[in-house]
Amino acid sequence: MRKLGLVTALVAAMLLLLVTAACSSKKSYRAERFDVDIVVHENGSATITETVTFAFQGGPFTYAYRDIPLDRTDSISGFALSEGERVYAPGSGENQFEVRRDGDSQRVTWRFSPTENAARTFVLTYQVAGLIRQEGAQDALRWTALPPKHDYGITQSQVLVRLPENVGPLAGAQVLEGHAQPGILGRQVTFQANQVERNQGLAIGIWFPHGQVQGVPPAWQRTQLEQARWAPLWGGLAGLVAILALVGCIVVWRRWGHEPVAVTQSILMAPPSDLPVGLAGALVHNGARLPDMLATLLDLGRRGALAVEETEPSGARQRKPGYAIRLLALPADLRPFEVWTLYAAALKAATGRTQLSKAERAAGATADRTVLEGLAAAGTRIPLAEVSAGLRNNCSALQRVYDGELYALGLFDHKRDRLRRIPIIAGVALFALAVASIAAFAFWARFFGAWPALLTLALLGSGLAMLLVGLACARRSAEGEQAATDWHAFRRHLQQLARGRAHADQVGLFERYLPNAVAFGLEHRWARQMAAIGAPLPAWFRSLGQEASAQFSSFIVMIAAISAASHGGAGGAGAAGAAGGGASGAG
Repeated sequence: MRKLGLVTALVAAMLLLLVTAACSSKKSYRAERFDVDIVVHENGSATITETVTFAFQGGPFTYAYRDIPLDRTDSISGFALSEGERVYAPGSGENQFEVRRDGDSQRVTWRFSPTENAARTFVLTYQVAGLIRQEGAQDALRWTALPPKHDYGITQSQVLVRLPENVGPLAGAQVLEGHAQPGILGRQVTFQANQVERNQGLAIGIWFPHGQVQGVPPAWQRTQLEQARWAPLWGGLAGLVAILALVGCIVVWRRWGHEPVAVTQSILMAPPSDLPVGLAGALVHNGARLPDMLATLLDLGRRGALAVEETEPSGARQRKPGYAIRLLALPADLRPFEVWTLYAAALKAATGRTQLSKAERAAGATADRTVLEGLAAAGTRIPLAEVSAGLRNNCSALQRVYDGELYALGLFDHKRDRLRRIPIIAGVALFALAVASIAAFAFWARFFGAWPALLTLALLGSGLAMLLVGLACARRSAEGEQAATDWHAFRRHLQQLARGRAHADQVGLFERYLPNAVAFGLEHRWARQMAAIGAPLPAWFRSLGQEASAQFSSFIVMIAAISAASHGGAGGAGAAGAAGGGASGAG
């Protein structure tokens, strides 16, 4: 029993030591005081002394830092650091400090002996040139005394500003950011703050008559005033570019935007012509898109050229059934764009490639129909993911094929296509000029400040406007505009069917016009309407389920997969203006 008690005591002591070590290793700290003394000199500069008392809990702590922004000052220099009687020397070792430029700030980092559960007081002094600025008939001191970035709380803080003897009377003193109580006594101004939370800064402002301090306005403010003289020039250039671009957009749109057509009917209850579904979608969209190509595949399924089949899960990663297309007997009257669509969809299964070859992408090339017939004879299943990837990877080549058919039918006009390229090229040129102006901004900023950015923004906006107008200009001929207007009217009819309450006499319409719904982006609503009305599943869709409800659920999932494929891959006073601030911390 005595041995058991001894072992128990040893285990308890070890656990106590582990808990004590874990607690002591947790680091936290706060500033018991953060005092700032600002002595303003007659030449407009100031000597600033920051006295910070850190209370460290846990540890060890070995360094602290202070970031001081250079913005709205001529320079910040003359750094000195001390702790009681110890004066820190420049360097990177213990009891030393180093100053380095970090972007637009000066970072002071000092290192000290490892400290745990103790308080240490550090005094940082530096010189700020160009602190006093001119604001109208007054001079002003604006300074962010407590940095807005500090990951510790501050129990108490006092900011003391001492002005030269010839300054007065003061026109006012104000807290620009944070919370503090100001007080004025002669040429001294104090700001008292208590319980300052983490990342809460304190910016102050003091105003007095102009001319009592030399060197005002400072060099940085004179530079800003000189740069502001160029503001009308850069604003005028930006406005001129914007006006010219606007006029250009209006002229281009009025002349080449679209051919005027007569609207005979706002809604058509049936397709206005026998134009294939994919070409009708490309006509309406001013060029073929991925949904038009997928609609072509579904139309070919309706014509018996292929079937969409639900497949069993394969592999450990696939837990749900998938979908694949299987080519059937290819009709003899397939048009070139339909053959190319099938070929791109089956490209990986047929050749192992994901991109059409250079010869296949050449103008006038013919898709190898025998490859498709071989896949049909073999009964090869092509996963829907491969189908959408094949169409997406070769979308630009397929677009040329679709466009070629529309040109051959007289629905697209080569002349209008060439004219619409003018604003597109102009938009790209304006974008290039904007990028060039951004590259030259560092050079311009030295002389003109930020005002050249107005021209850059005008170039970007004008380039975007010209580009959008060029892309919106129709490539359609007068005949094509009339046909597109009619197809828009038919599309409105399909939208009504998709959004309204379907009737029993409309059952056949939903299966027949499903490819059109995919081309026009209505597939989700269309599938739900088919389920609501009890429309039969398309003959080209084959589900693994035996019950009708399961089959229709699978069909809706397939439509969602097609939709994802078609749309997923086609293509008072404030602190503003106060100098100082920055960050502070320890570790």
